[in-house]
Amino acid sequence: MDEQRLTAIDHRVQRIHNVRPLPPETRRSLAQALRTRITYASNAIEGNRLTLAETQVVLEGVTVGGKPLTDHLEAIDHAEAWDAVIHWSRVTEPLTPHLLRSLHALVLRRSRPDESGRPPALINRYVVAVGSQCHQKSFWLACHVTSSQNTSPVRSPPRAGGGMCEKL
Repeated sequence: MDEQRLTAIDHRVQRIHNVRPLPPETRRSLAQALRTRITYASNAIEGNRLTLAETQVVLEGVTVGGKPLTDHLEAIDHAEAWDAVIHWSRVTEPLTPHLLRSLHALVLRRSRPDESGRPPALINRYVVAVGSQCHQKSFWLACHVTSSQNTSPVRSPPRAGGGMCEKL
């Protein structure tokens, strides 16, 4: 980044600091906008056809004509999962396989109920286009565990040679 951009960013950050603490309504509005944008972006990566404006309408409880019901359900599921992540970030619960499975269940609850909460047998592989290059990436949603009552923490990235996350 060039010096001019960094200076502009510093100026904007200072303006935000000058108006702190933000009024409660402003904080709620910003949180809602972030929730909508994150839901839109995450679902767009997965192939959801809703626009940002349509995602906002769906999250307000209105269906959008001409769009598949699955797209609506994915947006609702993701937004509720985001709400859960925000809630869990405020409590002092350790990251556990059960918590990850709960998040996985929320993300797929309506859109793919047959997969909801079930740990994947293997890590899914996707080809991701970045600019003019393609990269193969591994993504995971939950670790394979033998019991839903298991509360041991897990390592977040999968090991290089394996197909599952490891328990610590």
